[in-house]
Amino acid sequence: MTQEAKCHYSYESRPGQKPTPIEKQAYLRVLNRLLSSEEASVRYKALVGLSGKAPTDEECIALKEQIRSSPRVETLLSERDETGMVPVHPYKKWYGAHWILAMLAELEYPAGDNSLVSLREQVYKWLFSSAHERSIVSIDGRTRRCSSQEGYALYYLLRLGLDDDRVDELARRLIEWQWPDGGWNCDKRPEATHSSFMESLLPMRALDYMHSQEVTTKRLLRSKELRMFSSEENCSNVKMTVRLSIQIS
Repeated sequence: MTQEAKCHYSYESRPGQKPTPIEKQAYLRVLNRLLSSEEASVRYKALVGLSGKAPTDEECIALKEQIRSSPRVETLLSERDETGMVPVHPYKKWYGAHWILAMLAELEYPAGDNSLVSLREQVYKWLFSSAHERSIVSIDGRTRRCSSQEGYALYYLLRLGLDDDRVDELARRLIEWQWPDGGWNCDKRPEATHSSFMESLLPMRALDYMHSQEVTTKRLLRSKELRMFSSEENCSNVKMTVRLSIQIS
């Protein structure tokens, strides 16, 4: 499908300055290529994220259904057994339940598919298991945790419409494990004193998305601990963490 792109996205090559005609033409050429992609997920992201189409637009809804039945999605879900589970550890790279759900969310798979509940339960069983909780350690007052795991789980459960009250516990843990600079790190060396970019990006993305959802936010605000994320100071800390981690790396 080829269509002429509309430059709805607020593109600025230099802060405070409008793009030149040449820059705008180059941008539109790239956008048109994205809108002509064979991948429905790419076309959807370009339409919603760059062309300004609403997710409720008929064209976007139709694309979501194309994503549902796409070869890439069929391959991702092909390892499920008769119970709807994938018979390996959820974190098995790269085809355990954790990664399948993460990729479905990234591909803009339609929310609310109850056939994915079995995969969700595999993830919950792993993340809330006593074995997993024993791996959570605190050194010098900082929780050394691979929070990208809980962060990604929180993100894809929300995006795929698979969330229930247990996502509140994932969010609570993420807030509890935050380092003083607002991010997260799994480095067990006592001399590690700043957050990790990779371990902070996914939790930050998940909490930001959770906060942006009206229904979920009502649950979020009932928790005193989770209100911390609503504060401007804490959001700034997390963003500063990402900037500092980039500079240090």
